[in-house]
Amino acid sequence: PNRVKLLARQARQKSNWDIKRADPSQRWALLACFPHESLRDLTDQAIEIQMQLIGRIFRRTERKRDTEFAAQGQTINEKVLLLKKIGLVILDENDVPNSEVRPRIYQHVPREQLAQAVTECETLARPADFNALYYTVRSYPYFRQFTPGFLAVIHFRSDQKGDPLLEAIKFARRANAEDRADWDDAPADFVPGPWMKQVSLKAGKINRRLYELCLLECIINALKSGRLWVEHSRDYV
Repeated sequence: PNRVKLLARQARQKSNWDIKRADPSQRWALLACFPHESLRDLTDQAIEIQMQLIGRIFRRTERKRDTEFAAQGQTINEKVLLLKKIGLVILDENDVPNSEVRPRIYQHVPREQLAQAVTECETLARPADFNALYYTVRSYPYFRQFTPGFLAVIHFRSDQKGDPLLEAIKFARRANAEDRADWDDAPADFVPGPWMKQVSLKAGKINRRLYELCLLECIINALKSGRLWVEHSRDYV
């Protein structure tokens, strides 16, 4: 391997004229080693770029979520104080009988104000686990500029027989090649629990955008952990 790397390095340093003038045995060795090593370099560079892009987008969307949440702080605090008033009435079981709960609440919080607060809560509410997917999915068109090509040319492998993640990659590769819009039959066994409620919709439907984002994140994590390895790679084998 070191000899191959050395010859590839020499090939990079030589001009086309130098290689042409070299002894045939040396010339063919240089020409054979150069693409062999270049393929590994470019494969690893493509993976690293993909990892950086995905990581940057996920971090940026988390910052957007936090910034927006902070900007809504006053409105959210108003709803918390409103909930406190209602909660105190409901929990006062000694002085407020069940039949008087609703009228007593309306004494503290007029019905119109409560109805408006509920409507505003629908806008303010975020997923129970406070994930940033609502913001991440906005970057889906950007992901689509490079992910189909990435999945098409990078050859993932797994030592786990029937690895569900590998099956999902194969499905995505075929669906992209066929330009399919319907991904409802996509394999979902690889999807982690926190993602499942987002990816899987009612009546067996798949949220394609979130499915692809989940697949990308799982690929990156699998490469880092060694679950997946890549052909023609030096760093991910």
